[in-house]
Amino acid sequence: MLENKDGQPTWKDPQSVGQGRLPARSPLFSFADLSSAGQVNRDESPYWMPLNGPWRFQLCPRPNETPTGFHRSAFDDTQWTELSVPGNWTCQGYDKPHYTNVQMPFPGEPPEVPEDNPTGIYRRKFKIPTTWANRRVVVHFGGAESVLYVWVNGEPLGFSKDSRLPTEFDITPHLVSGENTIVAAVVRWSDSTYIEDQDHWFMAGLHREVYLYSTPLAHIADLKIQAELEPNKNQGYLSLEVEISFHCAVKPGYTVQAQLHAPSGKPVKEGPCQADVHMAGNPYLYRGHRVHILQEIKRVKAWSAEEPHLYTLTVSLMDPSGRPLEHVSSRVGFRHVEVCGRELLVNGRPVMIRGVNRHDHHETRGKAVTREDMLADVLLMKQFNINAVRTAHYPNDPYFYDLCDEYGLYVVDEANIESHAFLAYICHDARYAQAFLERAIRMVQRDKNHPSIIIWSLGNESGYGPHHDAMAGWIKHYDTSRPIQYEGALQWSLFKESPATDIACPMYASVEDIVNYARSSKGTRPLILCEYAHAMGNSGGGLSEYWEAFRKYEGLQGGFIWDWIDQGLRLRDKDGRAYWGYGGDFGDQPNDANFCINGLIGPDRKPHPMLFELKKLAEPVAFEAVTLSRGKFRIHNRQDFSDLSWLNFTWELSIDGQVKKRGKIPRLKTGAGNHETIELTLPELQQSANEERHLTLRCKTAREMPWAPRNHTIAWEQFDMPVPKKLITLSPRPKQVGQGVLEVNQTHRQAKITTSQTEIIVNKTQGRLAALRWQGQDILASGPQANTWRAAIDNDGIKAYPAAPPKPLGKWLEWGLDQLTFAPVRCSVRKRGQQSVQIVLDSHATALGGKPGEGTHDIQFGQRITILPEGFIRISNQIRFGSALDDMPRAGVIMELNRGFERMEWFGRGPHESYWDRKKGAELAHYSGIVDEQYHRYVVPQENGNKTDTRWLSLCRKDEVGFLVVGMSPIECRASHLDGHDLYAASHIHQLRPRPETIVELDWHQRGLGTGACGPDTLPKYQVNKGLHRLDFALALFDPKRVRAGNLAQTVRAA
Repeated sequence: MLENKDGQPTWKDPQSVGQGRLPARSPLFSFADLSSAGQVNRDESPYWMPLNGPWRFQLCPRPNETPTGFHRSAFDDTQWTELSVPGNWTCQGYDKPHYTNVQMPFPGEPPEVPEDNPTGIYRRKFKIPTTWANRRVVVHFGGAESVLYVWVNGEPLGFSKDSRLPTEFDITPHLVSGENTIVAAVVRWSDSTYIEDQDHWFMAGLHREVYLYSTPLAHIADLKIQAELEPNKNQGYLSLEVEISFHCAVKPGYTVQAQLHAPSGKPVKEGPCQADVHMAGNPYLYRGHRVHILQEIKRVKAWSAEEPHLYTLTVSLMDPSGRPLEHVSSRVGFRHVEVCGRELLVNGRPVMIRGVNRHDHHETRGKAVTREDMLADVLLMKQFNINAVRTAHYPNDPYFYDLCDEYGLYVVDEANIESHAFLAYICHDARYAQAFLERAIRMVQRDKNHPSIIIWSLGNESGYGPHHDAMAGWIKHYDTSRPIQYEGALQWSLFKESPATDIACPMYASVEDIVNYARSSKGTRPLILCEYAHAMGNSGGGLSEYWEAFRKYEGLQGGFIWDWIDQGLRLRDKDGRAYWGYGGDFGDQPNDANFCINGLIGPDRKPHPMLFELKKLAEPVAFEAVTLSRGKFRIHNRQDFSDLSWLNFTWELSIDGQVKKRGKIPRLKTGAGNHETIELTLPELQQSANEERHLTLRCKTAREMPWAPRNHTIAWEQFDMPVPKKLITLSPRPKQVGQGVLEVNQTHRQAKITTSQTEIIVNKTQGRLAALRWQGQDILASGPQANTWRAAIDNDGIKAYPAAPPKPLGKWLEWGLDQLTFAPVRCSVRKRGQQSVQIVLDSHATALGGKPGEGTHDIQFGQRITILPEGFIRISNQIRFGSALDDMPRAGVIMELNRGFERMEWFGRGPHESYWDRKKGAELAHYSGIVDEQYHRYVVPQENGNKTDTRWLSLCRKDEVGFLVVGMSPIECRASHLDGHDLYAASHIHQLRPRPETIVELDWHQRGLGTGACGPDTLPKYQVNKGLHRLDFALALFDPKRVRAGNLAQTVRAA
């Protein structure tokens, strides 16, 4: 079994794809009666027995260095350890995980693998229930990486390749009464590794569940269900192909009965449909013992991601006497999928794909994900307006598809094929032809009955060759109900026609590229991005531009973001501090560092801010202002099938970010794809000319949904409301904080300016604001200085290889921006009577790479500080970048507050971070929190916590003193206990050491996020380029017990 017929190891023979395993089939379980079968829950079956849990385990260095006789029942394994199944031994203290993206984890060419090839031996005892006597018994291995060999009671059953599809063996002939022994050997590296090179962790072991099930000797071997829908007539057609297998004498007279129950539980028709099992006929036409049943269903409830109506089908096999031998069951969803011109249609309507790519991953168990993990993913996807998932890059556990059927997610089911390191080679290598074809066939045969699966995918990044055309041909012949897709068939051209893809499904195409496709008459297929908006670290910039294109152009139907979850693995340092590891942290060489950290959620399944941006852009409801002054709005139902009756609509009227009035909007029943105009009667609110008024419209779930609680927010929109002139009240004259006295004392080294409560010190030698005191308390640890550096995000350049072109991080380091120092050029302090004190501070720095006197790499920084008698400090900052500095990290200032400034309030976007090109999902409001909460924990420390469109920001030291920043126009800001140098120096979160000081960064803008780690860079309009940039703000100190920061901000702005 370990060798092929030529005596070569089967783990190095791509033409040996398996031996002894049963054909792939839909997951079916035998039930004792129709009632339990109707539950479609294997736990209700007396003929299902899990073998999960502890197995005896030993890891051997090579396949040919295993213990003698390890497969025999009498073998002594008492000294072996126990290992959990499902599980990866690489996550349970044996061997190590290995991460690479494109490159193989070992040298060589297909199909050669290393001689040092870890091989895990699993052993377990089990007993067959007495109720299984005289029945057939099958063992099911859900997934084994990468080659599985199995023995029962010392007898070899066979072997199997394909780490992500199940393997089943009939063990009936090898069973004994009493205790039985099952043994599995898993070889880590094989010829299959070359076509499972999928930008994720290479693990090893039995990572999916193992169980036994039993059937009668005459049993239902498989069901092929096609539940078609005629959309315009609400009429369904149920086509069943029932395959019967006999492990006993074949006699005429067997029959099959099928009964379909509606979602309500009622039978669709009285009495079951019945058909005879045909015996063998002409051997040239013989396809086994099969039954075909066709049933027409009127007034059918269609399945869609919005309304996932599921019927229940029970099928019974009756022996010639009419006695039931077996009952099986399946959920059924009626829907119709087709590609028509440039549209992917579900039930006759073009659907917008709001999708994500999903890898199996858990932070401690690796590839061994539980049912609870899968459910958590599906619920979170639904809650964030996601309606589709691509099983990148392999078939998932069947339970995941059950969840997608039940809760409503469209699925692109992908074959377990990626040969990235040998992209253009293996797809032409005849030795791998059978492996390609079998992986597609077995996937389709197993998953064919899931209504959620609307597209088959031939794999990922494996070139394009005859193997793909063979896969496509087989699938299209076997299943006419679904289109297929494969990005490689495009051969880097959106317009390339190929029999291997019905959809133009590029990866990482730019907005410009897809718009050009939509505008061109050459694009004849729907375009759905199979991967886009690479979510590595702090990412997602420019996502709104993609969605503007999706909404605007016919032929563009969304896509799948890469990807769902960060593939970090939890580790602890020697002091017990937890962090997430990635490539290279396990001694795995070669590796691709943190390129596996690109999820919308963290390894702990907590959302990253980018997920909130996607939720906003993917909203199924849109609000449009028709006439703001009259409160007239148009509400668009962007859903494809559902009306709006499941939602409650409300409005909120706020002034300066604080809600003043709320109201309800009458329940709407607007149909799918339609809109409705409403007119609100809004209350009159007193406000000053300096205050901002916003109206926010929201819709929330009106009832508890299977995937979300009642009052879960689905969509919202904010509108800047005009201020009616008759409601404006004049702002009061700014209240004098002190007694209006300004004093200036200066020497050649420093200047001290005092008001009644405030003291400002300027260090004239260093040319900066050195100290700020209020009622004797030191506020500043460091005054505002030019800030041009940020802790590079992954899209700026990956820390492991920062100089990799064309990422900007390389040139930032070449310019020395991480070590830039400014030299003072000018410092002057002048008092203007009792009205103000004017301070002029100019400084200069030269980035590396420029020649003296040229100015191309110069950075000029100027501050004009005005101190008012009230103690307010206005600061006008100008920063000019030389002509060579064409793409800078940021243009702003940085300062440090002394220990204790922890309470934070702001009027701006939030509550999560936002950036110039990723802020649609952050609502403008008045927020409060603490500084530590603003830090977002990315796996690799990088720039985080920014707030855009900020009107004002306050930081308070308990109730003692408040520090207020007021933007003269909306600014960007960040408060943290970590500065950009701290973040950039750390490669993992446990290396961070927060400072006691509070670092405050204020920016005109910092560079947008983009998706440049893998995909389009930050759009030019979101880049900080050469030339002049201006940032104006004011500072004020206050008593938090007596003064509200928002009120003071109005006073400061009006002063």
